[in-house]
Amino acid sequence: MTRARITALVLVNWKGVFYERYLFDRHVTALEGANGAGKTTVMIGAYVALLPDMSKLRFTNLGETAATGGDRGIYGRLGEPGRPSYTVLELDVAGARMVAGVRLTRLAEPTVEPTAFLITGLTPSVPLSELFLVRQLDGDHVPELDDIRKAVERVGGIMETFKAIKDYFAALFEHGISPMRLAEEEPRSKLNEMLRTSMTGGISRALTSELRGFLLREESGLSDTLTRMRANLDACARTRNEVAESRHLEREISAIYEAGMDMFTAAVHAARAAADEAEGDVERARPMLDGAVRAERELTDALATFEARRADLDARLATARTDLTSATTERERAVAAEGIATRLAALETELAALTEVEAAARARHVAATSERTAARQERTRAMAALERAAHGIADLQAGLDELVRRAHAHRQLVRRLDDARRATQRPSLVADDVGAVIAELDTERDRLETERARLARDARDIAGRRDEYARALAALATLDGDGSSSDATTHARARSVLARLAEREATLGRASDLARERQEAERLATRQHAARALAGELGIVTAQLADTSSTETSTLVVEELAALEQAQRERAQAAATRRDEAAADRLREAELRARLATVDDRLARWQLATATVQRVATHMPAAPNTRAELGAARDQLARELHALGDRRTRLEASREELTQRAAAVAHGGTNLDPELLRLRDELGGELLASRFEDVDLAAASWVEARLGPLTSALIVEDLDAAVTAVEQSKRQAATVHLVRPDAALPVEPPDNLDELSDDVVSPEPYGLRITRRLPRPSLGRRARERQVRELHDAIERDARALDEIAVRAAELASWRRDLDVLDTCIDALSLGDPTTERATLERDLAELAARHAARDEAERADRTLDQRARERQDRLRRLLPDVALVEPPDHAARAANLAAIERTLSTTAAELARLAPARATLAAHIDSLRQPP
Repeated sequence: MTRARITALVLVNWKGVFYERYLFDRHVTALEGANGAGKTTVMIGAYVALLPDMSKLRFTNLGETAATGGDRGIYGRLGEPGRPSYTVLELDVAGARMVAGVRLTRLAEPTVEPTAFLITGLTPSVPLSELFLVRQLDGDHVPELDDIRKAVERVGGIMETFKAIKDYFAALFEHGISPMRLAEEEPRSKLNEMLRTSMTGGISRALTSELRGFLLREESGLSDTLTRMRANLDACARTRNEVAESRHLEREISAIYEAGMDMFTAAVHAARAAADEAEGDVERARPMLDGAVRAERELTDALATFEARRADLDARLATARTDLTSATTERERAVAAEGIATRLAALETELAALTEVEAAARARHVAATSERTAARQERTRAMAALERAAHGIADLQAGLDELVRRAHAHRQLVRRLDDARRATQRPSLVADDVGAVIAELDTERDRLETERARLARDARDIAGRRDEYARALAALATLDGDGSSSDATTHARARSVLARLAEREATLGRASDLARERQEAERLATRQHAARALAGELGIVTAQLADTSSTETSTLVVEELAALEQAQRERAQAAATRRDEAAADRLREAELRARLATVDDRLARWQLATATVQRVATHMPAAPNTRAELGAARDQLARELHALGDRRTRLEASREELTQRAAAVAHGGTNLDPELLRLRDELGGELLASRFEDVDLAAASWVEARLGPLTSALIVEDLDAAVTAVEQSKRQAATVHLVRPDAALPVEPPDNLDELSDDVVSPEPYGLRITRRLPRPSLGRRARERQVRELHDAIERDARALDEIAVRAAELASWRRDLDVLDTCIDALSLGDPTTERATLERDLAELAARHAARDEAERADRTLDQRARERQDRLRRLLPDVALVEPPDHAARAANLAAIERTLSTTAAELARLAPARATLAAHIDSLRQPP
């Protein structure tokens, strides 16, 4: 019958394990993990599935005693409270799939109730997770038995639940899973001991107890001691057999370990290749990452620069708008002032002409007081108009009004010129001849005036004239304290004083305009100070600009800005060139790194192949260098391994046979009756069987059959005394055979024992006795022991031979692994050592790295220059609108001058108010000062 095999173990809702399926190897399955990782929990799960008898399950000392956690039993190892836990074995029984499991339900601590079940009829495609998990929207849940039953029925299986554990054991036996029904207590205990011993390791409890009894128990009788010593020796022999089996298991585990090491080596190689590939990917991605970081940094800097520039432009725009408004106002005022200045020049020319016409008119009307008075009033109005025009810059409307009045006066003067032509009877009189005519008229006027004055003086009261003259002098003295002038210059000095007072009055009338001019001068002074400071910071020295115009200075600033922008464009072109070079270098670097990765892989394979060839050369006459030689070497190793396997199989079979023979011979004899041994000691006799200890085993059965009941006879010297002693003793044996020492016994075995039958015919005094030969005779003990020793020596020889075969097989396996490794990289030998090529690639990569570093350095230098250039450009652009203010005039000095004038206005107003009466008197009687009375 085919043996059942466990293929997997499933644990559901155990401590630290919600659902896990552990696959079992066909030979050995190993659990590895740190303390507390759950190795013992997995073993307990398998233990419970095989023996769900809670009276046997005690795990206090099972597994790792140093593992963390409180309860190491079953109760504390179960998972979520309130939900059942499951341990399930997936079995392969004669090609059919079967599931044996146990549901564990918590009761009062530490009680756990098991419920066993068996599932059959499952197809290999049905996963156990569909049976032992309930899938819902919020996740997976632990099912109940009814849920499992419904899931099994859905997939076409059959589930059987057992109320009694013995029914579960019986079902396992019927399906060929367990070798016994386990209906009794004893086989369950033995299975429990076997499972516990296999799980905890070491020697069995029975063997430990026997050894303890052999070593520590006190024995009163020598015969009992010898009997127990023999039993203990048998146990030691069994232990040696177990040790031999353990060695065999160790060799299997070593083979598995070597296979695992091969797998681990392959995995390490694959992981190393993956790591190299990942490192290559990282190296290829690093330049792109650096470029992206640099681009991000550049964009961040550009964004910050643009933000700062936008803020500066916004501020400059607001300032420019303010300046534009001021400039517009200033331009309008300048245009108005320019018009006024033009009109003033025309008026001055007109005034000169009018003065000449007035002189002519006065000469013509010297006799007519009304005409002279009209001409004087016209002159007075002309002087007032001149003063208003001289001080009309601040008020355009007043200037325009004055212009209208002057135009009207001009028209009047034209008419008067016509009148003068008619009066002087000079129709051809023109403006160019007016000077000469005026001179003539002045002379005539002076003469007439003199005459008139004389006549007037004669006509008027001399006292009145003197009074006017005195009042005029007193007023002049009040207005101008210096009275040292002569009579001839008194009239001129009076006119000068009145003109000065008129100028001061005009200045006082421009007080509001002065305040606006001062504020404008102060604002321009502030801008001039900032512009000169900025020019000084930029290295534009004001002293060097003293001889240059504002246009030339602006040109210099604009040219420097253009030079800076050109330098920036050149650096941008250089940066673009560097970026193109960097892109080409990155492609080149990626290509070189790909080649380097290939070369590194070749180098690793070449080094591995070289080291493997060196190892192979130490134990083979000629190391294989080609794939054909490698195949031949592998075939040779395979043949030798096959031969070793055949020899090992023969030796293992021989050792097994010898072990069975030794066990059969060792257990062939029967134990002596303790009662017989006691009588031997009391009578001082000898066992008749002791005389046949050296009989050959083949003859021992014939001799024992020939002796018959005498096999347990005692040899005594004195039969009577022995009879008396036997009668007086408290014996248990019903019959005691006593033999004389010199009794002749016909027990010599014939030579043809193998040809005789199993029955031995012995003559007796009363006739014949037929006795069957026993398969395990009690005679020939020393011969049996000698034969057992010989068999054990043969077993040891076979064991040593097996060990030698194992060593040789391990050596051959190591060679085969070397050849397998060499098979994967033998092609690298033909390609040669790639170290030189790798050095060349590394040198090329180093050159690319140096070029990359140089580009980075140039990029950093260009960024520094660009930053400085942007800063200088911003400052030059800030200076450009105010570059004209860097040059003279000094607006601060002008503002100070205007402020000083403003400070004197109040004093001037008070003084004008104080001098107003004297000024009016002098203006009224100034003509009396022309000549003293």
